[in-house]
Amino acid sequence: MTDKWFAAKIAVFNAGGFSLCVAAITYVDARLTTHVVFGARIYPHGYLVAILGGIVILALTVLTFFKRSSWAAKTGLPSVIVSLVGAFSIPFFRPELPHAALLEGVILISVVSLLTCYIRFSPITKDWLTAYEIAEAARIERVKEYANLWRTIAVSSVFGVIALIVPWSQFVWKMPEYIVTTSNEAFLLGQFGVGGIVVICIYALLGVVYESFHKAKIAADLLLFIKKSRP
Repeated sequence: MTDKWFAAKIAVFNAGGFSLCVAAITYVDARLTTHVVFGARIYPHGYLVAILGGIVILALTVLTFFKRSSWAAKTGLPSVIVSLVGAFSIPFFRPELPHAALLEGVILISVVSLLTCYIRFSPITKDWLTAYEIAEAARIERVKEYANLWRTIAVSSVFGVIALIVPWSQFVWKMPEYIVTTSNEAFLLGQFGVGGIVVICIYALLGVVYESFHKAKIAADLLLFIKKSRP
């Protein structure tokens, strides 16, 4: 049940993140009439790409988790799927080629997906826990160090997300004044950027941060598998 829940979480976040990104781009660009380079841009197939791309990502991601046994495949393929669907979508959002917001959104989703899946599926070996030729005290200390490592990674991931939010939020509110010439369109573009920050941060918190703390718990539970050395 836990693996099914994780597969559903990654599939929904990858597909939903892509669809929201594409739909927002389609909506916002059509209303930026004072864009200093392109003006208003109408994408006839924008919403269709958002729907079909999300469905493809959702289906292929679920199939990856249930049809692949390799932890490396489960780690890398979900982010590759998002990247490929994003690459095939780029020609539909001309004349900006590649579309900066689409490219940024696809890269961020792919990176968060990759980190989350790597933390989840990176294997933990347990053979040495019952290696009687190694002193019991040494094995216990090794487990403690392993658990401390993942706790450090978990806490660091929290501060990493916070460190990303602060400058990024300032950037998305400052950037529009160089792209459009009216305050209402600048505000709309800023809202679009903030929405992207919110979505990525939620994904990072429920993905990278949550899985890091979950991994730390698993590492600490390794103490339960240590058996006393034979006399």
